[in-house]
Amino acid sequence: MIETERLLLRPLHLSDVDVFVELHIDPKVNRFVGTFSRQQALERLTAIQQQWAERGHGLCAIELKSSGEFIGRSGLQY
Repeated sequence: MIETERLLLRPLHLSDVDVFVELHIDPKVNRFVGTFSRQQALERLTAIQQQWAERGHGLCAIELKSSGEFIGRSGLQY
């Protein structure tokens, strides 16, 4: 987990599936990385969790510390 004054970066979890799908519906996002159905998002999040377990790094959820709001994703991808 990485914490700044305003943000919290933490590993993505299966429980993030709805906000993950919502993020990828945004035209500004899917222009570069595509959209996911809920099932595809669950598969992708499972792979992300596996990468964290095997390699100790992976994609992170970015949240506003003030509200806990999910505002995006970032991180290393093998």
